[in-house]
Amino acid sequence: MNKVLVLLAILIGSSTGLLADGDKYKIDDQAIEEMFANAIEVNFIHESDNFFTLTGSNLQEMISVDKDKTTAGLLGIFLGSFGIHRAYSDSPFKVWGVYAGVTVGSIVCGTAGSFVGCPFGFLFTGIPGIIGLVDGIIILSGEDSEYRSKWIGSNKLLNW
Repeated sequence: MNKVLVLLAILIGSSTGLLADGDKYKIDDQAIEEMFANAIEVNFIHESDNFFTLTGSNLQEMISVDKDKTTAGLLGIFLGSFGIHRAYSDSPFKVWGVYAGVTVGSIVCGTAGSFVGCPFGFLFTGIPGIIGLVDGIIILSGEDSEYRSKWIGSNKLLNW
């Protein structure tokens, strides 16, 4: 059956080639040359001197156009234990993952530890929350330019 289908596909493919009108499809070299001669050159590379000589603060201002320090501060106060304010501020995962990892790990270890009689599992749960609260207060009390230069994309765990 497969051989019949292959033979049928070959016959249909070759017959459509015979039915096509080859005179309709010709390349007009002169028309192509005229089109290129009248075309406008478009350059997609930005060649401004300022583009290649950005300082760190200018780059941070360009990146953080849509980042609001009030939002980051409130996220730090209410969800700081999970590092949400650092994720919002474009910090890498290794920074805000520490907040979330310590909080979730302490909750899991504390819950598991309570079943086996170990009361120290929840010991570290509040530390990221306190750090997030302090982060949020510092962000809200600072200037916009300080938030952009100090917090956006920061690799430091503590920015104070």
